[in-house]
Amino acid sequence: MTIGWVSRIRRFVADDGRAERCELCGAALDAAHRHVMEPHSRRILCACEACIRASAGGPLRVIVPATLALADFTLPDDLWDSLQIPIDLAFLLESGEERRPLAIYPSPAGGIESVLSEDAWSALAAANPILFDMTPDVEALLVDRRGAGRYFRVSIDRCYALIGLVRARWEGLSGGARLWDEVERFFASLSEAPEQGLFVHG
Repeated sequence: MTIGWVSRIRRFVADDGRAERCELCGAALDAAHRHVMEPHSRRILCACEACIRASAGGPLRVIVPATLALADFTLPDDLWDSLQIPIDLAFLLESGEERRPLAIYPSPAGGIESVLSEDAWSALAAANPILFDMTPDVEALLVDRRGAGRYFRVSIDRCYALIGLVRARWEGLSGGARLWDEVERFFASLSEAPEQGLFVHG
């Protein structure tokens, strides 16, 4: 399944100079507005604070912006191989609606979704208990194993920002040097960010 770039994560000012608007009620939004997710479609929608409050407890999932670097994360090669993810850049989450673990990885066409083995996911969580209380749909484990290995527990908006970056900047067969430089800056910004969100959910 291919998940196209979520256009809702974009600049505050559009090309025609108009401010973004809440995709639930149409109200004008500030630059630092928040988002909700539709679990069935995995669409991310821009939302005003009134709609954020109204969405709590409903079918939409409120995204709480959060970033946590996992310096002591354990993912040996054999466990990674058991997840059967074809590239070394992906995010892993639990689908609340489908009640199963998923991996999504970036590509020139957008995000590519892959179902994870329940046993492999359970083994990963057992080795890293911080995964046990991730909120389905809106929190994920972001994995970068292209080098020494970097791992983050993040809100899902960070993951879709990475998907959008890869899709927008991909060139040629391998992505191009400019893309991978920007991906590196993306991960560096996560590494340098203070812990955010504390994973308290609205």
